[in-house]
Amino acid sequence: RFKDTFLQAFRPLLSEEERKACEKLSMPSRGENVMKLYNWHRSPNECDLRRKMSSEETVIYLEGNTYPRWPHVPDGFLLEHYEPTQDLLSMVPWSSPPDVIVHLRKEDSAGDARQGLDNNTLRALGEALPSDTYLVTNQVTWFDWFAENYNWTNPGWHEVKHSA
Repeated sequence: RFKDTFLQAFRPLLSEEERKACEKLSMPSRGENVMKLYNWHRSPNECDLRRKMSSEETVIYLEGNTYPRWPHVPDGFLLEHYEPTQDLLSMVPWSSPPDVIVHLRKEDSAGDARQGLDNNTLRALGEALPSDTYLVTNQVTWFDWFAENYNWTNPGWHEVKHSA
């Protein structure tokens, strides 16, 4: 629904001055102020990312589908800079969020060796987490299994095209 576009789901919290400045920008394909972070490419050079993020650049362009995996992100960091759009909120199935949301991602293919998805680990997860846990996954058979065995709720999807 959001066509892989972050800004269709979240609106930046910008001042009017910042908004006008951003409207004048065009995305370059390369350069000192461009960061490319894709989860299917090799890991980026963390030293280079830190250098760019701490530089004097006024604007740093981020192209990608993931984020730097730094050890600490302050609580509420995303919501200090973005707010969800009405379109995103209309898709959320609750009025107040559950305490625990679990995202389990089954591998995409034989070459995608994700770990921790064996039956023993899934059972341990179900036993360790509270019964009001909300599950999001690309393996729709897990919705019924966790609901029947641990009372977890879910969005009730019947098919997930790529990933949850």
